[in-house]
Amino acid sequence: MEHLHKLYLAICAIPKTILFNFRYLPLKQAIKFPIIVSHRVAFQKMTGEIRIESPIRFNMIRIGFHENRSFDQKRERAVWHNEGIVIFKGTAYLGNGTRLANTGTLILGNNFQVSGNSSIICRHETTFGENVLIAWDCMFMDGDAHKVYQGSTLLNSERPILVGNRVWFDARCLVTKGATIPDGCVIAANSCIYKVFEEKNAIIGGYPARVIKVGIHWEA
Repeated sequence: MEHLHKLYLAICAIPKTILFNFRYLPLKQAIKFPIIVSHRVAFQKMTGEIRIESPIRFNMIRIGFHENRSFDQKRERAVWHNEGIVIFKGTAYLGNGTRLANTGTLILGNNFQVSGNSSIICRHETTFGENVLIAWDCMFMDGDAHKVYQGSTLLNSERPILVGNRVWFDARCLVTKGATIPDGCVIAANSCIYKVFEEKNAIIGGYPARVIKVGIHWEA
């Protein structure tokens, strides 16, 4: 049954996969179908551009696939809304329920993984390093939907989010504009990151977040 289910998902993915690759990629890249798109992905906006800055191969980027027992697979939908630039540095996995809204520059490092039901809202610039793992119900926002002024001074200007290599975000993290997270860190569940951290290989957590432990390492 599992093999039949996977075959069913592969067949259903064909129309959106063809549309997506030939819309965004040069012909020589598109015919290799490096990006596989589930039928459960909702295309809200397909402008902007995509760049793949690594050797092109079949099925290196997957959007909208994830079999998690805690999700309603029939009703969960990934969302693609792109008006900016999305740069893939290698393989990427955007699980079912991943919501991507980009009007700026979004950079995803090699082996980027979102398990599902998380949101990346890039209005300015958001960069993820290599081997980043994001659990469910996380949100990344490098800007606000509305502007706040004090007199003529803008108080909430957009600022980049920068995530280093090998960073793991546990469930329900909120990462906002101006956040910098160094290499090797683990972000505890339900944490709010809004500032620059400098300690590599650290557990960071809390609301607002602080450094809890240093000198750690983690395994997937």
